[in-house]
Amino acid sequence: MDKNLHFELSQNTVFLKRNGSNCLSGTLVLCLGKPTRIRRAEVNLKGVFRRQPREWPVFNTSVSLLQTNILRPLYLSPGRHEFPFTIPLPLSRHMKETVEGVDGYAVFYRLKGSVAVSGKEISCSERIRIYHALELQTDDPVGVYNEWPQKIRYSIDTPSRYVPFGSTVPLEINLAPLTEGIQLESITVEMLEDQNLADEYFSNNSAERLVQSRRICERKFNSIKDLDFGNNNYYNNDYDNTDSDNGFCVSISLPTSLSAYSQDVMVGHLDISHRLIVTLFIRNDNHISSIRAAVPVVIYMPCANHVKDGIPPRYEDHMLDLPVDMSHLDRLPSYK
Repeated sequence: MDKNLHFELSQNTVFLKRNGSNCLSGTLVLCLGKPTRIRRAEVNLKGVFRRQPREWPVFNTSVSLLQTNILRPLYLSPGRHEFPFTIPLPLSRHMKETVEGVDGYAVFYRLKGSVAVSGKEISCSERIRIYHALELQTDDPVGVYNEWPQKIRYSIDTPSRYVPFGSTVPLEINLAPLTEGIQLESITVEMLEDQNLADEYFSNNSAERLVQSRRICERKFNSIKDLDFGNNNYYNNDYDNTDSDNGFCVSISLPTSLSAYSQDVMVGHLDISHRLIVTLFIRNDNHISSIRAAVPVVIYMPCANHVKDGIPPRYEDHMLDLPVDMSHLDRLPSYK
């Protein structure tokens, strides 16, 4: 790489949208200290699927910025020279989303600029991230409504199935004990990532795929100090026969690092999805049992005007910032 050649981009993260043209635009900047002969200048955008230690190209396109005749050389004067460019990005199966944070697997894009000067070639490169923009028509709450027969009814809700990368996910939990002696002991909330990975990029054989799950983050609530109890009206809860005094809110914050996990991806050779796992530990006559519920969610990259240091901005849900009066509570909810 040469310090005299660099990119100036309006953004290094592109969100592909169904409506409108998608492209990567910028300027290749060449700084010269003396008159220099130029033969050509071009930019290249290449996408690669990596399954360590092998790589397969998924996208490759070049744009010529300058081409001279060998019989008519072009000399540029000292100073700064700009070569603007635009690379069209097709909305097709060839434009795979950038994938990071998956051990041994990745989809990445590299923008390379090269200039042939005075018998040699100088170059520069920059990493580009490409995602499909999430375009929602409707977005409804999602949750689990179930019953431990003759013991307890419960509901677990989150206000949206779609979760921005690096955000905080709120959950409302409602409990309705059906017998005496039922008491909530503690709660564990986890975000799991399910991975279905092809061993080879061109493989369609299910026997050659790696299926596994991993925990992205976990939060435990072990005492009343960890829980927000009370009436919270920002959820639409249609669960019948649930005592409002036994409703409370918890939340879990997702990591903000792109190397920690991936967004949801469904591209055949690399399928990734996510689940919120909520485990309720219930005390029943001095015996502790557990209830495990799964809430499917979709983690997506939020569109932004810029991406700082390669990490999308953190989107906090301030609904949970509302003050809750807990002065009337001296124990965890139990049967009344």
